[in-house]
Amino acid sequence: MTGAPLKRRFIRVLTPRWAHRPLSGAGAAQTGGRFNRPGLEALYLSADVETAWAEYQQTGSIPRPGLVAGYEVDAQAIPDVTEDAALPALGITRAELACDWRFLWRIERREPPTWHLVDRLIAQGAQGLLFPSAVRPGGVNIVLWKTAAPAAVRVFDPNRDLPRDASSW
Repeated sequence: MTGAPLKRRFIRVLTPRWAHRPLSGAGAAQTGGRFNRPGLEALYLSADVETAWAEYQQTGSIPRPGLVAGYEVDAQAIPDVTEDAALPALGITRAELACDWRFLWRIERREPPTWHLVDRLIAQGAQGLLFPSAVRPGGVNIVLWKTAAPAAVRVFDPNRDLPRDASSW
């Protein structure tokens, strides 16, 4: 297995309409993401509220509604590419990690190098990846993949404030 154990709290800004499915990676699977191909469910979380908000708002200039939720992650195999020293062993550069994956995939019709990294990591048993934010300098994110041995992830909702189903819409 590749990567190290990680037990840590993270933050995510949810689209209110989908707040009843806070553990879903289906939205990322529909369009793909920096660290997931279309079809691969992935849960993207951030280490702090500011980074989570910046990630959520990255494609628009006017803030859209969002719901902040806390998560507890307990994983056994999370590679960390927040430091440059880890990159050569994984066969990727800092520039490739920060590539404009949307432009590569949607305009040039080329797979971004990050997808090839993910393929290798999943094949080696990684459950996700800790990585620097491409939209907020100093921010840190984690992506967790729905694989054969997914990480344990729990939404922190002690008062049951999140909706339980879509009937609130």
